[in-house]
This record gives sequence, C-alpha cells and structure tokens, in this order.
Amino acid sequence: MREEKSSNIHWHPAFVEAMKMELKEYLDKIEILPEFPLTTEPLKIDCIIIKKSKNLVIKKNIAGIFKDWNIIEYKSPQDHVSVNDFHKVYAYACLYSVIKNVPVDNVTISFIESRFPRKLISFLEKGRHYTVEKTSPGIYTVKGDVFAIQIIDVRHLSDNENLWLKNLRGKLGTKEIKKVITELEKQDKTVSLGAYMDVVNRANAGSFKEVLEMRAPTFKQMLMDTEIGASWLKEWEEQATAKGLAKGLAKGWAEGFAKGKAEGLAKAKAEAEKTEALAKVARNLKSSGMSNKLISQYTGLSLAKINKAVKIK
Repeated sequence: MREEKSSNIHWHPAFVEAMKMELKEYLDKIEILPEFPLTTEPLKIDCIIIKKSKNLVIKKNIAGIFKDWNIIEYKSPQDHVSVNDFHKVYAYACLYSVIKNVPVDNVTISFIESRFPRKLISFLEKGRHYTVEKTSPGIYTVKGDVFAIQIIDVRHLSDNENLWLKNLRGKLGTKEIKKVITELEKQDKTVSLGAYMDVVNRANAGSFKEVLEMRAPTFKQMLMDTEIGASWLKEWEEQATAKGLAKGLAKGWAEGFAKGKAEGLAKAKAEAEKTEALAKVARNLKSSGMSNKLISQYTGLSLAKINKAVKIK
C-alpha cells in the first residue's frame, strides 16, 4: 500500500480519538465535543473539553492549564498554527464566552500542531508582549492574557504520557508503530480507535505493514474483527500477492507453482506431485493469515481441498 498524501487523510477524527485516549481516565468526568458548531453559520471549533465537575483536576501534562471550558485548535501534520489562526481561535473563544455566558477567565485555548511555532511565538512575545515559557517537553505556556493559552508541539511530547497524540503523524518508524500497536492490544473492545488507526496506517503504510507482518496472529485477528482492519488486510494481501508474496511465503513450493501456473505446471510435474505442492502452498498461505477464498483464487484448489490440506475440522 502506498502512503497517502497528507492532504488526502482526514486527521481530525483521529485527533479527537487521540485526545480521548490521552484523557481516558477522566472521560466520565468531562465532555469532549468535536467540531463544536459555534453558531448557525459554518464556524466550528475543532474540539471543546468541558469539565463536568468544577473541582476536577486533570493530572495530565497537556491539561496543565485546563479550566472548566477548554477550546482546542488542532492542525494536521502538514499544517501549522499561523498568526491568523491565533486571531481566529481567539475570536472563537470570545464568541463562545459570550454565546454560552461563560466567564472569559474560566476559558483556556490550546493550539496543537506537529512543528515548532517559531513565527507565532515571536508574534506573541514581540507583538502582544506576552511571555512564552516552555513548561514541559513540547508544551509552551503563554502568559499575559485573560485567557490561559498553551501551544503544543506533539513531536516532543512525552513518549510514555502522550503516546496517542505524539504518534498522530506521518514518518513514523517501526519502533513507534510497535508502541502504538502494543498499547492498542491492551485496550478493551469498547475503546473506539478506528479513525485513529486508519490515519496512522495510511500516513505510515510501509512501517505499519512491516510491523503487522511481524506481529502475532492475534493482532491480525483483532484487525479482522473491525471493518477498517479487515479492509487493510484484504488490500495488503491482494497487493502483496500480486508482487509475488505467495512465492515468499511458500518458499520453493510457491515459487514453483507461481512459475508453473504461467508456463503450464502440468507439463513439468506429475499430478500427484502437483497436488502435494499446492497443498503445501495452501498450508503456508493459511498460516500467514490469508482467507480460504483468496487461497483458492491463487492455487486453484477447491475450498474442500484447502480445508483438507490445512487440516481444518
């Protein structure tokens, strides 16, 4: 699978899921409203996090400035927070405060992106005379405004504390993908990460596929249980087989069959030998996780013969 251009990937639904995972232990105490419709006009805030209890303290680095109402602007990896974006979101925060009758000193603004906002920080310090402090890795706190403001560069967030946000980007290596998959396997089935995993996969198709092929069959089965995961596996199987995956998985037998099918295997092999070769190919392909239907297409064996070859009861 080719890695898709960032402009074709829908990052925002995945971002909301990442925020839910970052604040998972507080989900029963807060509301997360994605793309909140600010007015009847097409003005939307990327995400608002509202505390259900005013006494709630969220012990997360990304929530250090949080108050009762928290407005978040998220920029996908190919985008950045500009000075105009700052003004826009600042205006949204003011509108939200007025429309919802919320005290401005109880509202925070967070900008989340995948790069260092050098121009924006320069504007805030020199243009607005604010103070910008790096309070923890990847997190910059802005002081001097009635709103509590922070800027987050997800690339430099903590590996342990912010796995979901930090890895919501492209150019991830197999090490990062392994961490995401390992944590995914620990989650119960009620956790919704379909959009998140779809984006991570599409933005890092090569690394994701490489890691998937090294994982235990349990992870493949977990993917097969989801609509998105099943679609990935089917696409990977079809593309890999077209490139000769059958030869690699079944080694000599698959190579002999793949060549023999085009050249006329029946002329080079006795029928009994051919049948045994196909059976071994079927067993190897089945052990790699391929469905009986695909095995049948690639080997020409009937479903009954495949079941017999792989000893399925």
